[in-house]
Amino acid sequence: METIETVRARALARLEKMASEAGAKATDRYWQNGPFNVQRWAERAFHLAIGRVKETEPNAGETPKGYLGRIAEKVSSSRDDGPDEDDEGWFSSAIDEACTIIRGAQL
Repeated sequence: METIETVRARALARLEKMASEAGAKATDRYWQNGPFNVQRWAERAFHLAIGRVKETEPNAGETPKGYLGRIAEKVSSSRDDGPDEDDEGWFSSAIDEACTIIRGAQL
């Protein structure tokens, strides 16, 4: 049986990979949308999710699945916290993807 620390580490590794990929794309002019850089918004969303995973300690007796679900809900609650200029939903889509990654960290 997997421990919370195992699934937490897996979630962090996957989120960090996504943040890194978004950061790399942000340096490519292809991703410039007028004066905006949509991949920076996605990167920001993944970093927000990373922060939530790092700051959220497991509750006593909590299962790995319950822990991941609780974090995913916390991340999801930030869905509307993206930039006002993000009319195509890059930030919120990255938040949704982060939630999927977090919930899927348990094998």
